[in-house]
Amino acid sequence: MKKKLLIALTVIIVLVVGCVGAAVLYANSYVESHKAEIQQQISAALGAPVSFSDAYVKVVPSIELSVDDFVINDAPVSYTHLRAHETLR
Repeated sequence: MKKKLLIALTVIIVLVVGCVGAAVLYANSYVESHKAEIQQQISAALGAPVSFSDAYVKVVPSIELSVDDFVINDAPVSYTHLRAHETLR
């Protein structure tokens, strides 16, 4: 009985690890093929052009999207824009 339970548990663990591995591979290929769209979305959210060299999904220690060489490009700002921040308008 214990041997069957151990075999079943081993099979379940192998299947779960295999599924997680396949999901990470799929996620990484998706991220790589949509890198330009991801850059555009981040640029829109930050209000400034951004760039990065590589993007990938990591699952250890948590599920996260990581990027290498992330750069926020400075965009010129008008004096009126700066004054509006200064005066909180």
